[in-house]
Amino acid sequence: ILSRLVVTDEFQLFLPDYQNKEVKLGALEKTLYFLFLIRPEGICLVDLDRYEKDLRKIYAMLSNRENTDKMNESIRGLVEPGSTTCQQKLTRIRKAFKDCMIDNLALEYTPNGKRGEAYSIRLDRKLLTLPQSLMALQ
Repeated sequence: ILSRLVVTDEFQLFLPDYQNKEVKLGALEKTLYFLFLIRPEGICLVDLDRYEKDLRKIYAMLSNRENTDKMNESIRGLVEPGSTTCQQKLTRIRKAFKDCMIDNLALEYTPNGKRGEAYSIRLDRKLLTLPQSLMALQ
């Protein structure tokens, strides 16, 4: 049985139907994850740079960094074609969810796709609660 996924106003991720487990991710992983949550149609990883503006907005909401140059550098590293940063962050996201549930259920909550095709999160959006600040980016 799939749990609901609740993203709080403080951008914490909880699975209320799995003993309210928290899925712990770093700010850059959350930034990428939230982008996939608000884009249910999916995103081709080679086109990730098209979403740089949204990623910056999300990262600014999440990050405690006051240095915008460092924030922009982190986002550029994430969207740069040929960079392994995006794949590393996706791997960390998958691991965080697998640590909270059975592996095959984690596939419903994490961005997945085939090389060259759109990656998306299959989770039924009826099970998802997002804060208004993220919903405004949809």
